[in-house]
Amino acid sequence: METTSTLRRRAAAGDGEALFRLGHRLAHGRTRARPEPWAEIARLWRRALARGQARARLHLARLYLDGHGVRRDARRAAALFTRAALDGFPAAAYELGIMRRDGVGISRDLADAVNWFAIGAALGDAHCAFEVGRALAEGEGRRRDRPGAVEFFRRGARGGCARAMQRLADCYADGVGVGRSPRWARFWAARAQSAARC
Repeated sequence: METTSTLRRRAAAGDGEALFRLGHRLAHGRTRARPEPWAEIARLWRRALARGQARARLHLARLYLDGHGVRRDARRAAALFTRAALDGFPAAAYELGIMRRDGVGISRDLADAVNWFAIGAALGDAHCAFEVGRALAEGEGRRRDRPGAVEFFRRGARGGCARAMQRLADCYADGVGVGRSPRWARFWAARAQSAARC
């Protein structure tokens, strides 16, 4: 692991990877920094993005969403999340889906939210798979499709999402969208109890 001083030297020379990593280190407290380093972190991530570090876009979007080191701007956050999701970052698709579902700083659009969650699920994100399953189970933004919901709950459960595990257990217990199976209901309920909450 490189020291912070080495990262600072590399960042000063314009190294995009070092700019991103230094910002990440400052954001997550791996160095002794000022109590409020957010403005510096935003500058580092902007420079990293300008030098081709696409993952800086996702982190910068979160700063705009929360107003850390920059003026809060949900529309700019949404634009950054959109580009990051299209670049293959499933966490960005999840964030954008939440913003669309809840109307956070942008217009509420349940169908579009499900579209973003589906993109994240296709990229392997368990939380996104859970959200697609929930939308299909409840007919929110999509026509109700209980067997389809079970399939997405299963994907989320296999990816480690405790909420997906519990919903899958409930589906097996009640025979909703899948054949009733007390054995599988117990299995997924036990897994949900021992899994980290998502």
